[in-house]
Amino acid sequence: MRICSFSLDQALGIWSDLWQAYYGDNGYGGRTAEIYAYRLVGHQPVWCQEPCPDAPTPYLKEASWEAGVEAKRNLITLLLAFQEAANCFVDVDGVSLAEWDDGQPLFHRCHVTIQVESGVRQRRD
Repeated sequence: MRICSFSLDQALGIWSDLWQAYYGDNGYGGRTAEIYAYRLVGHQPVWCQEPCPDAPTPYLKEASWEAGVEAKRNLITLLLAFQEAANCFVDVDGVSLAEWDDGQPLFHRCHVTIQVESGVRQRRD
């Protein structure tokens, strides 16, 4: 397992969103959670929600790219652990996690849908 480079509070917040989606209770869309990239980096980066081709310096272009790569790497690590813990599969933006792991950065947000077997117990409130 890879080591994530963001805080435990950040990871637990996303983990909670995933469990809500697992039980069909996520506020975004039942079994789908909307995850924003800024929640997946361990610092407050100077970056855009899109690649920064118009950034005033090459440093800012590179920093934007690196933050997006870090965000995606951290989410993939978290989703792999969640799939194992919850015995489920996840789709990201309509494709399997394996397909989504394409080396491109995550700049803005993505939609994570939890695919659960039909025999899963419902949460007791």
